Amino acid sequence: MATEFKLPELGENIEAADITSVLVKVGDVVQKDQAILEIETDKATIEVPSTIEGKITKLLIKSGDKIKVGSVVMVVDEGWKCGR
Repeated sequence: MATEFKLPELGENIEAADITSVLVKVGDVVQKDQAILEIETDKATIEVPSTIEGKITKLLIKSGDKIKVGSVVMVVDEGWKCGR
């Protein structure tokens, strides 16, 4: 089942962030709480963890992009078995 991962709320009054680093790529298997992005706001640099697990089928962002809270970052196939 394909699930969209969206940039979560980052804190009060933060509406967008700059992506400084993408820590995953299409085909990678992500686990819950695994860091997938590093972003920079006017207040801090933050690692963003995944809230879903599965195989990444689509990445919709790249380093240097500016994205808004709630924007789709990646699509993950949660039906893919991680071999556990």
